[in-house]
Formats: sequence, C-alpha cells, structure tokens
Amino acid sequence: MKCLLCFVTILSVQQVFAENVNDALFSWRNLLHENNGNSEAGASIPTAVAHYPQEKKLFIAIPRMFKSDDVQHTLTEVEVKNDGNKSPKIKAFSGNVKDGLRSVYQPVIDECKRLWIVDDEKPTILTGYDLTQKNYPEIARYSFPGDSTNADQSYGQFAVDVINPQNGCDNTFVYIPSYSDNSLYVYDHKNKDSWTVTHSSFQPQKSTKSTDDGIAAIALGERSGDGHRPAYYIISSSTKLWKVNTKDLKQKKADVNPETIGDRGRKTQGITMTYDPKTKVLFIGQLNNNGIFCWNTEKKFEDSKDTILVNPRDKESVNIIDTSVDNDGTLWVLSYLHFAEDKPAAEDTPFFYISKVTTSKAIAGTRCQK
Repeated sequence: MKCLLCFVTILSVQQVFAENVNDALFSWRNLLHENNGNSEAGASIPTAVAHYPQEKKLFIAIPRMFKSDDVQHTLTEVEVKNDGNKSPKIKAFSGNVKDGLRSVYQPVIDECKRLWIVDDEKPTILTGYDLTQKNYPEIARYSFPGDSTNADQSYGQFAVDVINPQNGCDNTFVYIPSYSDNSLYVYDHKNKDSWTVTHSSFQPQKSTKSTDDGIAAIALGERSGDGHRPAYYIISSSTKLWKVNTKDLKQKKADVNPETIGDRGRKTQGITMTYDPKTKVLFIGQLNNNGIFCWNTEKKFEDSKDTILVNPRDKESVNIIDTSVDNDGTLWVLSYLHFAEDKPAAEDTPFFYISKVTTSKAIAGTRCQK
C-alpha cells in the first residue's frame, strides 16, 4: 500500500520543482467530494495518480488504510481544467465497476488506454477498464490465488507490459511488487495465469528512518526487437538501482538474473519511479532530500544521473509519494510536506499537492538532458 503506514504520520505536501513548476496544479487540506461533502483532514490520504490526456482526466487512488478512516471512494477522478480552481471537488470513478472496490493504491494507464488497478481485497484483485469506451467497461478481472497473497498484503508501484501494441493488446503482462513478502507478482493476461518471482535483491537492504521495506516500485524501459524490456526496480530501504530482463519475468518458474546499475547516492531512498520513453529518462521520487532523482538511460549511469531539487527556496522537507508519466510526456507528481510534530501546519495549509511538468522541462539544465 505504497508503504505509507510507516511514515504517514509525519507527512503533508508542498510545491514541486523549484524552477520548472513553481505552483502546484491541485492542493487540498482535506479532499472535497462532489456529492457527499468533505473528508476529515488527514482521514483520506491519496497515494497515487494517473492522467488520461485524451479526456483531461486525473484518476486518484485513496486507499482505506485505517479502520476508522473516512474514505468515501477509493478510486476517484477529477477533470484537469484551466479555471484557476486549485482545490476542485473529486468524484467517484465513473467506470462500470461490477463488484465494488475495497481499497485501491495505484492506478496505471497502459499503451492501449486501459486503466489497471490493484484492489487490496481478499484475495487481491487486478482489474482493467477500457478508457476508450463509454462508461469505461471492465475488460479484465483476475483474483490472485489465496496462497499467493497474505492477509496483510501491501503493494508497491506496478507496471503494465503490453508486448506489441501495434498487433493488439491481449498479450500483456503486469508486474506487481509486494512489500509484504518482498516478491514480484506476475500476471499473464493472455493466459489468465499468475506466478510469484523472488530474489535476494528484492529484500530490504538496510533500515532507514522512513522505511525498512524491500522492493517498492518497478518501471519498464525500451523494448528490444524481440519485445523484451529492462524492468528497473528500487528497494525502499536502499539507494541502489536494479534491473532485470522481462524475458525472465514472463517465463513461469524461470530463474531471474538481476543486475545492479549503480548507487543513487546518500539519502535517495524512494518508493516511486517512472520512465519517460520520449526523453529516455528514469525518474525516482525521494523521501529524504527534497528531490527527484533522474537518469538518462542512454548514457552511463555515473555520467548522467542528477537530482531535480524540490522547493529549495523555502527549504521545506518534501516527500515524493508518487510519480507517473502520461502518454503526452508530462510528469505528474504527488508529494507531501514534512513538518515537525511540535510545529503543526497552519490551519489553511494544504496537506496534498499534485504538480505536473513536461519531462523535457523537468530535466532542463541537468545531466539527464540529452
């Protein structure tokens, strides 16, 4: 569940990208619902966003993390307008949800314009919706076997691998990191099958003040001629960056051979990452040092890694919770502001901010730029 339970008590939000984005697009102290009023401040906590440019719509996941929380809708949406309203009302997901949703942590939109969500039901359910059709009909639903998901399961940022979008969308794999058992769940959409991948590199590396969990997020790089891709992943308690070939992940019971790409540096632990195919840059949100790590994958790691500073003017401590790149090449960022317990935020200070910037502007002036 994005590992929020380990540090949610110390988080809130602030602006992202010092020079490239000076103002957040949206900000809320408490979420405003279209039909049912407001949630209590701090009760409903968004964990991830996904933007659908064709309809200028932003999907926001709000998991039910606490028994006493006030989550009216676990999957919501809001229109992206240029009307100056920074705290618009959100509404329930408008798709055709057949059996209800319990607790959604991450929405992902693939190259076939399908919205995928992992619902932390028991058993865990992976569902897909077709965004190109009216009312977003459900086009995929898969319940993971009960023996592969435990009662206290928590998931990280997952990736959807459409093998060849030009030849159809049925041949698709979904790679889902699990915090609970430090493993990777693989779903084969074409054959309606799944399996679990384990490796020592998925395990926690060392304990930090923010988190001591293992594999946290996975993002896919460029396809090779045979349809395979590098699957980059991070460990929330480590500063290293890893990769594994999807050729191995797509084979049931195959041995995987991950390799370490490099170390991102001190205080660069994170729980979110995303890849931009236009700039060939990988972005990793950081929990500790007010920044987003970037690396141009077409260059050597040590020569082309950099950090995009977050709000350095006010020297606020910012925690990046979610990053994603839409198919227009826009980087979306969900972040919280860290404030001291003995110095609570003012009553009018928003808790949740969503910012956006084109990927080319985000890396301008950094070593990640081509």
